[in-house]
Parts: sequence; C-alpha cells; structure tokens
Amino acid sequence: MSLVDLTEFTGEMYEQATQDLDNIGFDAFNFESMLNENALQLLSFKIFKQQNFFDQYHIPLENLVNFSGELQMGYFKENPYHCITHILDSI
Repeated sequence: MSLVDLTEFTGEMYEQATQDLDNIGFDAFNFESMLNENALQLLSFKIFKQQNFFDQYHIPLENLVNFSGELQMGYFKENPYHCITHILDSI
C-alpha cells in the first residue's frame, strides 16, 4: 500500500473493517481477510490517527507506511503462528 492509498482509503470497507477495533471482540482474521496485504499498514494508520501520534510526535505518514511495510515483509514467515494476523491480534 502506498502513502496515497492509506490517506484515500475510506468508505464502507474501511468502516466495516475498523468498526470493532476498540472492542474486545475485534476479529483480526476477518480484518486481514478484508484488507489482505494492506491490513497492518491500515491498522497502524488508524491507531496513529486515533491517538494523534502524527501531530504529537511529528511522525511523517511516509515513515509509518515504510515501517509497517518492513514489519510485514520481515515478520517470521517461516513460522505459521508468527504472521500478520498474529500482529493484528496482539495490538
């Protein structure tokens, strides 16, 4: 997902995917199935935006996109338990 995709990703799919984010019943499996390879970046974006981290800590959006992309690419793909769904479920 690129920087532009994150800032323009809105609409029904976004709302549906993130509606339970703050609830104990957040379904990481459903979230990932809806967003595929964009799940970690979108969840990171949503949390940073909700917590006002971009303004508070002066974090450029591009840095978050690059960091979350690197996390996703390098997160123990040999071990099926250590996958993106595990990251999403741990947040």
